[in-house]
Amino acid sequence: MSVADISVHESVWPSRWRTSLIDCLRRRSLDARFHYESPAQTGAWLALHEAHSPARSDPAVARLYPDAIGGCLSRMPAPARLASLGCGGGQKDLDVLCACGASAYAAIDVAPGMVIDLPIPAYLPDDWIPEMALRLQIYRRIGALSRVDDVNALRDELRDRFGLLPLAVDGLLFQIEVKLLAQRAGATGVQARDTMVRIKLPYLAEVNRDALAKRLGSGISVTRTAVEFDQDREGLWRLRLIDVLDQLHAERTTALAEMTGA
Repeated sequence: MSVADISVHESVWPSRWRTSLIDCLRRRSLDARFHYESPAQTGAWLALHEAHSPARSDPAVARLYPDAIGGCLSRMPAPARLASLGCGGGQKDLDVLCACGASAYAAIDVAPGMVIDLPIPAYLPDDWIPEMALRLQIYRRIGALSRVDDVNALRDELRDRFGLLPLAVDGLLFQIEVKLLAQRAGATGVQARDTMVRIKLPYLAEVNRDALAKRLGSGISVTRTAVEFDQDREGLWRLRLIDVLDQLHAERTTALAEMTGA
């Protein structure tokens, strides 16, 4: 076996990316450069893995995973906090969670180019769904949602199966709904910080921002980078956010139709 010396310039790794990665984990939103670039790329990689990975054809290689999991967990203090990045199909992650008797699991949004940062809890509580495997299964379903109607349908299903939704579950589904609406509107992020809600849009420097703010309604301001409004204490900002995202989608649809002459 030949050995190659590989070096990575310090401007890229580890200090710079380590700091950025830690920041992503604290924000609970993983930047696209730490993951696959698109769902299509993810699917292509998983197909390649299924076809050629020795873990799928060699039992000795397959046994490496549980052995490695057991060896690592035996050396870790309890309780431990684990982060899984680029988890593919998620089976090894489930094996780790089950082996360590995890009491909680939180998904991190890894949508390429989309940052959702809202001050609300967003997870499936272990006392609401005690079985880890079932929680992970539901996380996968939530992560695969692609339409707002599907979010509403899953909300109704979870309520029927498990009872009244905890605030954290309602918050999780709300964030998924916001992400889907933001994608339709062409946004790159939605943040609620410093008493302000900001919808980041890449095209605002090229539009009549005063006219757009007027069309969106009172209390709305439009900068070169974001549509902004106050985050009220009564929680009505959530309803306002949905309404503004819907309006931005309608604005974008109209603009595209005018450009194409449709």
